[in-house]
Amino acid sequence: MYITFYNYFCTINCNITMLNRSNIYGLNDKQILSELGKSLQRKRINSFMTQKELAEKIGVNPYTVTGMEKGRNVSLETFIRILREVGSLELLYTLFLQPEPIAPSVLFKLEKKKKMRVRKSKNETK
Repeated sequence: MYITFYNYFCTINCNITMLNRSNIYGLNDKQILSELGKSLQRKRINSFMTQKELAEKIGVNPYTVTGMEKGRNVSLETFIRILREVGSLELLYTLFLQPEPIAPSVLFKLEKKKKMRVRKSKNETK
C-alpha cells in the first residue's frame, strides 16, 4: 500500500511540474538540462536508489550522477544507461519512429509541385 500511494503521489507531483510541448521551446539548453536532471532524479528516487547505487550500477562516478541531476552535461551513453537503469528507456522510443509511408500517387503530386530552381524577376536582378 505504501509503495502504491508513494508512486501515485510522485506521479501527480511530477505531472504538475512537467513541461508541455508548447513551452519547451522557450527554454534555453541549460534550462532543459536542469529539467532533465530533475526528472531523472525523481525517477531514481521512485526506483528506491541512491545516487551512489545508481552510479555503481551504470559504472560511473557518483559525482557524474549528482552533476546530471543538477543539470550538468553528461555523455549520451551515460544518459541512456541511466534511463535503462531507472526503467525509462521507452522515453527514447519516439526518436526511433519512422514516418508512415506515403502513397505513390501522393508522392508523385508532391514531387510535381516541388520547385526546381529560383528565378528572380527582372526588377530584382538590378
